[in-house]
This record gives sequence, C-alpha cells and structure tokens, in this order.
Amino acid sequence: MKGGTTFKRRQADNEIITSSKGPPVLRQETTLNYPRRAHIAVVLLILLALLSSRDLLRITSHGQAGGAETVAYMRRFDVVKKVLPARGVICYAPDPRVEGGTTKDYFLAQYALAPLVLRTSGGCDLLITNYPENLPHPSTAPANYLLVEDLGNGIALFRKAR
Repeated sequence: MKGGTTFKRRQADNEIITSSKGPPVLRQETTLNYPRRAHIAVVLLILLALLSSRDLLRITSHGQAGGAETVAYMRRFDVVKKVLPARGVICYAPDPRVEGGTTKDYFLAQYALAPLVLRTSGGCDLLITNYPENLPHPSTAPANYLLVEDLGNGIALFRKAR
C-alpha cells in the first residue's frame, strides 16, 4: 500500500475498505431492489400530484367550482336557450359600460348557451345583448338590429333588420 491508496474488495452485499491510513472497515450496503424503488417512485409521484392540485381538490370538495355567483349568472341564460335555435352561430354584445368583466361574461355566456357558438363580431341574424343591470334604451340598440324580445335579467334578443 503506497501513499494512502485505497483498496476495495466486494463480498456479496458487504464491502471491505482498506487504507494505509487505518484499519480495514466493513461497510454493509443497503440495496433497494427494482420493485421497491418503483413503488417509492409511484408514491412520491402521487404525493407531488396531490400537492400541486390541492387548490383544485379544495374547490371540487366544496361542490360547485364556480361558486353561487357564477351559477346565478349562468341561470340568467336559461330563458334565452328556450327561444334560440339548438345549434348555430349567434352574435353577442356585452355591456360596454363594464370594462374588466366583459371577457369573463362572454365565456360564461358561451358556456351557458353551448352548443351555440357566440361571436362578438357582426353579421349574424340573431344577436343577444347582455346588460346585467337593465335592458338598454332602444336608441342604444345595435345598428341594423330590431328588438325581438326582452328576456329579462338584462338579456335581450335582437334580429337583423332586412
């Protein structure tokens, strides 16, 4: 043995380490076989998935993911669904006075009226206006559209003038 060189000899799961600096040391290795490592990996993966989605689990454990306000908002469209065709494309005009919530209102209306497709650009025969407070005065109705029916709850149905 020269200058602190270490020599190793392996015997089954034990390892004898000899060195010029001290007496030989017997170290037993702890080995994990493949099935045990796979089991530990699966358990860790499940724990990480649960931790990353704890907010989703909290929301769904309380029942409605959208809350009472969202459910009430979407129920406003129940009457509209009865007078609209089952499928097709209709135009949608949100309340122009609401600045931050128009995108949210659009997506909630789209979800409530599915499988109808809502389009914010013109050119449709039917138009739904969504004014949560009240139906706007007819002078503020979209150009080239005539009021068909005030459906209440701030929702009105218009048809394109011919």
